Amino acid sequence: MIDAHCHIMHEQFNQDRHEVLARAKKALDRIVETGGNLEQNETTLSLRRQNKDFVYAAIGLAPHYATTANAREEFEFIERNAEDAIAIGEIGLEYHYFPEEKDRERQRQVFREQLILAEKLGLPVVTHCRKAYPDLFLVLKDFPMQKVMLHFFNDAKFAQEALRRGYYFSISTLKSKDVDKVIKTAPLNNLLSETDSPYLWTGGRNEPANVRFAVERIAELKAIPLQEVEHALMANASKFFEVSF
Repeated sequence: MIDAHCHIMHEQFNQDRHEVLARAKKALDRIVETGGNLEQNETTLSLRRQNKDFVYAAIGLAPHYATTANAREEFEFIERNAEDAIAIGEIGLEYHYFPEEKDRERQRQVFREQLILAEKLGLPVVTHCRKAYPDLFLVLKDFPMQKVMLHFFNDAKFAQEALRRGYYFSISTLKSKDVDKVIKTAPLNNLLSETDSPYLWTGGRNEPANVRFAVERIAELKAIPLQEVEHALMANASKFFEVSF
């Protein structure tokens, strides 16, 4: 199994990160640690370099920081360290916490610039989107050859268009009717699994070992044997990230 999107360098893991990582290594084959700004990207790459047989890295400027960060500095760091990353992420649009149009426009600009950078570097992108799917898809329309993973995708209204474009849906550990609709709609070949640790968990902090609950949910709703789903999701991840897992 693979956790295709997690944040175990988050401060919530400062006291027991070693134990969390040990549990992940026992339960999973690989994880993809994901950054969102310069500091996070540095720690993401550090974790990758210390665990090259297990941890892979996605680095990018997340929309949460796009309005305040020095984008040029962020992009230069990404480009310098691209050889140690398998994706640009997480990037995208976050409208829930940013109601002002000037902030949203800045997010769209930064998102577009990172898509251009991803094309230049030949890397896939991991997108974050909240209350912004029309604009996200509008920007992505200008990058038809870009490989896209829709992190925590839970909007079935856009599923068919996303499938038409060949995007991947990352299914999280958080159960919801909307996520269930996505699972039922999407072919198995378009799915990935994630925890978004330490988020997307009921009753406390999430961690990568919990990704099995997302995999089991996919198997249950699609009525496919669990082992077959595990194999398919690993194959999907290898194809998307262009890495032999």
